Amino acid sequence: MTTSWVPTGFDGASATSWLMDDPVSLPMIRLWCEVLEDSNPVYYDMAEAAKYGFEGIVAPAPMIMAWMNRAEWTPQGSPTSFSDQLKSDSSEYPHGAGLRSIQVHTRPLRLGEQLWVHQFISGLSEPSASPRGYGCRQRRYVGLRDEAGTEVARIEFETLRMKTVQSEELPLREMPQFVGPQAQPVEPMEGHVLPPLEIPISYKRCIKWVAATRDFYEVHLDPAYARQTGAQDLYIGVHFFQGLVGRYITDWTGPSGVLRRMDFAQEGRCFPGENATVVGRVAAVRRDRNGADVELDISVGCERGRLYDARATVRLPGPVK
Repeated sequence: MTTSWVPTGFDGASATSWLMDDPVSLPMIRLWCEVLEDSNPVYYDMAEAAKYGFEGIVAPAPMIMAWMNRAEWTPQGSPTSFSDQLKSDSSEYPHGAGLRSIQVHTRPLRLGEQLWVHQFISGLSEPSASPRGYGCRQRRYVGLRDEAGTEVARIEFETLRMKTVQSEELPLREMPQFVGPQAQPVEPMEGHVLPPLEIPISYKRCIKWVAATRDFYEVHLDPAYARQTGAQDLYIGVHFFQGLVGRYITDWTGPSGVLRRMDFAQEGRCFPGENATVVGRVAAVRRDRNGADVELDISVGCERGRLYDARATVRLPGPVK
């Protein structure tokens, strides 16, 4: 399937389309949940999924990252690896660091679906300073569409492309201290605070995450390669923290909560031996006769400070007070 449609701001961008290498599968979902320690039953139990209003087992919304990644070997040949793609995109700016991403979901992905992936990659901007160093910005849009051409989910990235990378980690801002009454999903109120979540980042978790996402970029699995790019060690991918925020949200809402949108800003990297902490609060509530859309301000950090900020919108079905 190809498309003549071009997303806003991507006129003249490089465009490619492909069918997902594999359908949405239970083993991949279970591995994703295992690494995140996500026990939401709608991801693995058919009866529980039906109980909470789903047509069947669904995939975690942030898992869009795993379904769009290509296999690095197939019987038909070997697609280009991510590190090779970075170099081929621009040999002058071979290194990349994420700045921001936006996910939008119209519905959860269902078990057995095999969607079309449509990717658009912009050219490089003029070099400029950013919170993560000096380089050129590049934007990427990836949408997942069904056979009818309906977009089920999309993600937009803004990446900093660099000639060289920082030889040491940049100082991080402090984690926010959210204080207030505890938020209740049956009666969400602006300013109310979600309970924190903490999870240790080990080498084992990092390597299991590579398998769970097909993110074989060498900085996530090879310490020597990561150090050549300026990092102090291999580091776990941003997909992990988007997945962790997804788990954090449904830990609070319960299985009926559905992630609609996540704006994700990146400031740093998390290394083995550190502990990731997630904190959040209710930013806004929009109620209607069928439930409520709740916006959450969420920050993720480690002992060194704040690594990511997210603004997420989650749908809570009624009745919501």
